[in-house]
Amino acid sequence: MNGPGSPRLFLVDGYALIYRAFFALISRPLTTSKGENTSASWGIANFLQRMITKHQPDYLGWVHDSGLSFRHERYPAYKATREKLQSDFDRGMDRIREILDAYRIPIMTLPGYEADDVIGTLVAKSVEAGVNVVVVSGDKDFQQLVKPGVWLLNPGRGGPANVEEHWVSIENAEERLGVAPEFVTDYLALVGDSSDNIPGVRGIGDKTASELVKQYGHLESILSNAASITKKRPVDDDTDDPLPAVRERFRTDAGRTVYGGGGITPDVIAGDSTTPAVEAEFLRAL
Repeated sequence: MNGPGSPRLFLVDGYALIYRAFFALISRPLTTSKGENTSASWGIANFLQRMITKHQPDYLGWVHDSGLSFRHERYPAYKATREKLQSDFDRGMDRIREILDAYRIPIMTLPGYEADDVIGTLVAKSVEAGVNVVVVSGDKDFQQLVKPGVWLLNPGRGGPANVEEHWVSIENAEERLGVAPEFVTDYLALVGDSSDNIPGVRGIGDKTASELVKQYGHLESILSNAASITKKRPVDDDTDDPLPAVRERFRTDAGRTVYGGGGITPDVIAGDSTTPAVEAEFLRAL
């Protein structure tokens, strides 16, 4: 599958790729003669060179988280099980910022929000402006953004476990999770997300969640029909009550993956001041 035609805005989920580059060589890190760990910066430099050479994006933005978000306030255990990173990683981040500056690629971030929210907002505004968008990430949560004018690009990886890059469009959007993009948040609320420390519903795995969504649709419809579900019923872990407690948990969990909402407007999303006028101004204008 090929990606979209021009004009095309590529939005890179920065931290996801940096983490992957860093941990890919965690057992045998690349280091300089002075002992500096360069695994992440080496991986990102190679990734950028491949992507720019192969895909030649018209516009390119690199999106980062900005620390804690409103999700941590709503659910303090959010991402609490993530592995704590080493000082080597922080130094690698400095190098990566230098690399992005050298490529003149804007770094997009917004205090109180995650990269996902910024990407979701820019996706919506870009589509309105008639610009095709490619979200560069392997994160399954981004499946919910796929629609006409929006593609996902999982960049793959090299090395012994070589994985080819993979495009997702509206034509194949259901392949990964088994549900259409508009039902991804419902599906994720049912199965949870261990990487973010979000519990799912007891007794419901990937297959059952997909079947429930296909049969009943959105979460409210599933909950309304809970009494008639004969396979695995969505129930509260403590009370076995299929409705009020679970309903509130569904709302909380689903809400965390609805991107592009609450308070994010194009004028408060800015690139780094050292980025080129054309790309940075385009992104700000969205």
